[in-house]
Amino acid sequence: MKKYLVIVFCSLFSVQLTFCQTSQDLKDFISEKITANRPLANYDNGVFFQNIIKKDAEVIAGQTISDVEFQNEFIYAHDIFSDDRKIWHINVSQIIDIRGITKVSTTFSSGDLKYYTITVYLSGRFLAKMYTSSRLGQPEWKNIEKMEILISDNKEAALQIKKGIIHLCEINGIKVTDGDLF
Repeated sequence: MKKYLVIVFCSLFSVQLTFCQTSQDLKDFISEKITANRPLANYDNGVFFQNIIKKDAEVIAGQTISDVEFQNEFIYAHDIFSDDRKIWHINVSQIIDIRGITKVSTTFSSGDLKYYTITVYLSGRFLAKMYTSSRLGQPEWKNIEKMEILISDNKEAALQIKKGIIHLCEINGIKVTDGDLF
């Protein structure tokens, strides 16, 4: 009888592991959801984890980053174009170290432009910068306390992205709070 219980337990455990998501699966999922749900027609969203050259990540950070920071980097970038999408106006990129994430929440903007903001709150102990570049001025860098990801008015996608970020942190040993109370 014990032999059968052990076999059943091992079978259930191995089936459960089959459905676990890897860190890379979650990064791909987050990237795809954000890229597919741009907030406005003249925006292009982009997400980068380690799928960027380290030197480019350092340009966005405005500093040299260590190998550990590079392994934990999360970049959200969006380019804004003219309404006819022929003229590029501005690029805003935010780079954070996922080890600094403390809370993730979603907010819906119901003004003239309807979109969701996924807000990623940061501890301030790890890399967290915003890089702004436009065709009219010099690039600028500033430290940030939170990353704000803008997507379309797709509630399901906003919640999936939030849960994906929280789960990515959890499988990397980082405790994160769900900032949505209800």
